[in-house]
Amino acid sequence: MSTQLKDMLTSVAEEERARVDASHRDGDTDAYVHAIRPRRAARRAGVVAAALVGVGVAGAGYLALGPSGTSVDPAVETPTPTPSALVSDPDAVAGERGWTVADVVISPGATAMTAAEAVGAAAADSVACGSLESFAALAGGTDASVGAAQNLGAFVGESGAATGVRLRSFESAEDSQTYLGDLESIAGRCATDLEGEGMQPRASRIALTGLPGESVTVTIPADESEWRLDVHVIGADAVAIVTEPGADVAALDVIAAWVEGAVG
Repeated sequence: MSTQLKDMLTSVAEEERARVDASHRDGDTDAYVHAIRPRRAARRAGVVAAALVGVGVAGAGYLALGPSGTSVDPAVETPTPTPSALVSDPDAVAGERGWTVADVVISPGATAMTAAEAVGAAAADSVACGSLESFAALAGGTDASVGAAQNLGAFVGESGAATGVRLRSFESAEDSQTYLGDLESIAGRCATDLEGEGMQPRASRIALTGLPGESVTVTIPADESEWRLDVHVIGADAVAIVTEPGADVAALDVIAAWVEGAVG
């Protein structure tokens, strides 16, 4: 990275840090907000976020770009298989090829858009809303978690909109509950920020009728529809589902299918 680019990134990161510190924040979720500051500052400057080096994480250990002291390579887009190239397997469960929900076969490697990509400037300008990106990836949380989150891919129906799915196992049910609580807090901050922009987002922690475990659900109006994030936990296991506006596969259908395969 050139000296000029480093100086620019440092400058915008410091400006963003000063802006956010002007408002009072406390609790474990502060560590998460701290972690995403450099990333959002780089975006505001029009710089590719992957150019940032050494993004540190404090407290609970939420990660936005990578571990402290490492550089993050530019993201490599994985081509999404066309529907005709995907073969449904009625016996497949989450993590297996051919997993099918609502007659749509999962596309391995595919991902759904972030809140900022779906909603635009209102979400991009909110630190809390930007933080949802890492929860959607099931990143961060306790250092004792077992392995990294697994990107199963996305269900891409005829509309072309995606429903992305990731799985993660924590060390304990207590860890997964702590993670869910952090998401609930951050989601509430995001909702407050967007209400100030005249939007009507929703953030709630709920138990789903007939299914074990509980969820935190965040919905943000977008394109006459909504962008949605669901994180559902059962014991130490968690699934994150990002539903793009207009997607053909609903988050609740994915959660039900995951539960059936996991405990059924």
